[in-house]
Amino acid sequence: MPLIRPLIIASMSLLALAGCSSPSGPVELGHRSDMVTTGLVHAPQPFMQAGRISVSPETASFTPCGSQQQYWLDLTADQRAALDQHAGSVYAEFEGFFTPVSRRGFSADYPATVTMTRLNMLTSELEGCAQPRNTLLAEGHEPLPWSAAVGQGHLAWESEKDSDEVPLKGHQLDKKQAQFSSKQAVLTLSAQGCQQSANTLYGWQARLKTAKATYRGCAILPSEDTSQHWAGEYQGTNQSPGQPTLTTQLTLLPDHSAITTYHPQGETVTKETGIWQPVEKNQVQVLTTRSGEQMVVSERVYTRKGVTLTASEETFNGNTYPLGTKGLTLKRQVRNPDSSQQ
Repeated sequence: MPLIRPLIIASMSLLALAGCSSPSGPVELGHRSDMVTTGLVHAPQPFMQAGRISVSPETASFTPCGSQQQYWLDLTADQRAALDQHAGSVYAEFEGFFTPVSRRGFSADYPATVTMTRLNMLTSELEGCAQPRNTLLAEGHEPLPWSAAVGQGHLAWESEKDSDEVPLKGHQLDKKQAQFSSKQAVLTLSAQGCQQSANTLYGWQARLKTAKATYRGCAILPSEDTSQHWAGEYQGTNQSPGQPTLTTQLTLLPDHSAITTYHPQGETVTKETGIWQPVEKNQVQVLTTRSGEQMVVSERVYTRKGVTLTASEETFNGNTYPLGTKGLTLKRQVRNPDSSQQ
């Protein structure tokens, strides 16, 4: 069985670091059900984010792994209460999305707001940024110690009396439940908090049913941000009658910050900053929150075709304008973005 050993080892090494576990009752931090008003024309899609969360009496911020950029963190009362139990910063994995910050208050100092919609893991015991993974992991102690993993189209599990690795027949994932099934076993996850220790909380309770037993424990989804294929540098030029040639460059960085520069030939370069996030399979939203030193809210949605991005309109401070007769078209450049450009 070529996959079971590395998958199970990965499961044991990560989950076991947080101590023995048993599922707790529902924890509100695990799933956000209230309606969040984004203030955006196009609704963003929540995506997996990983990094450090810092909470003080007046502020809450999120710093993505591998970045120095801080974002304001929008929290419910239950989410803040759970985070207040941890001293200092904590490592977190969650699904969420960006929205504009308020023009007043502490959040105005940040480029954007992050809303946490579903927790995957919260811990002060692990340096998770050093352990990115693309595998679903589960572990428990009921009715005896066991571990499981889902990856590369297979489900693998191991206990003292029951071990196997089998191909998956299918899987389903929605806001409250995930299920991975094979002929020999079914792994079901419920979006409820699972307390590993006083300093670790997982967002999923797990139940593995095999021909020999039913196991219960905790689980975490892959920490991989599947929207990273958008990250890169894009550039285009256009010229209006009587105007100098304008070169537009858009840089989408891995930490979801976005930089747009405009360079009219022979004139000064202007710069806008903000964030980017997915909205559809072939669409990415660029939200500009600073134009120079001025706070703005500019929303563009680019549609990808091949290596080009095209935006037909822009919503600027609540008003929508067309971007010319053919829209703004940018072509992906060969070189990779450098996060040091921030």
